[in-house]
Amino acid sequence: MKLRKTVAAFAASAVAVSAMALSASALVTKVEPITLNSGSETEKLAQYDLTCFGTDKIDTFTIVGKASVGDDWCGGGGAVGFDSVDGWIQIDFALDGAGVTLDAATGDVTAVLDFAALGKDTTINFEKEDGILQVGWWWGSGDGTLEITDMQVNGASIIGNEAAASEEAPAEEEAPAEEEAPAEEEAPAEEEAPAEEEAPAEEEAPAEEEAPAEEEAPAEEEAPAAGDVDAATDSDKGSPDTGVADVAVVAGLAIVAAGAVIVSKKRK
Repeated sequence: MKLRKTVAAFAASAVAVSAMALSASALVTKVEPITLNSGSETEKLAQYDLTCFGTDKIDTFTIVGKASVGDDWCGGGGAVGFDSVDGWIQIDFALDGAGVTLDAATGDVTAVLDFAALGKDTTINFEKEDGILQVGWWWGSGDGTLEITDMQVNGASIIGNEAAASEEAPAEEEAPAEEEAPAEEEAPAEEEAPAEEEAPAEEEAPAEEEAPAEEEAPAEEEAPAAGDVDAATDSDKGSPDTGVADVAVVAGLAIVAAGAVIVSKKRK
């Protein structure tokens, strides 16, 4: 940022101070209480983004704070300036000068700077690339500090104001598109279970062989005539009706008779 040429008027003497000789301060984008130190090249001024003031014109600018006190006296001075459509406009002030109320015992001070009284167009030049509002504290009693507790534009406090959002903020990088999750591979189709082999047809049980026809029982032999012993003993297939029992009785009698004959032969 280009620093503006400022001239500080002091109560003790008039001393010209060039802002070009001062180290540039970081641009402030939020207005907060601040302590300026005239003994430090980097802390003796503050430069604000013009959009912090929330208005198009600065007719009055007010500083409220406390100046350091040394050897029972209080003094000091500074300047406020800004970029207007009429160019750089600046008002120097001293603690014992016009528009300043000071309690020398405590250092409490209120300085009202009337820009409208300058007869210039106090419209802020927002088109200026490096446009600023600058508050400087060029010298001071004691340790040379001015603690600013409030700043007001056109009678309204601007503490807490931030640079307007209209200032082009760096475009937020678009978050990379979420990579599409790889398509789920289709599970391989379940292999069709091999068709169950048809159980071989049950072999037809061989047809049951027809049981051989029951042989026809031979025709019953006619029972031998009663008294025919040999024929009766050779037959074992007769039914109870064939007369076998009678034959057996006859045979038994024959045996008994034969035995009797043998016995009688022996007795002889």
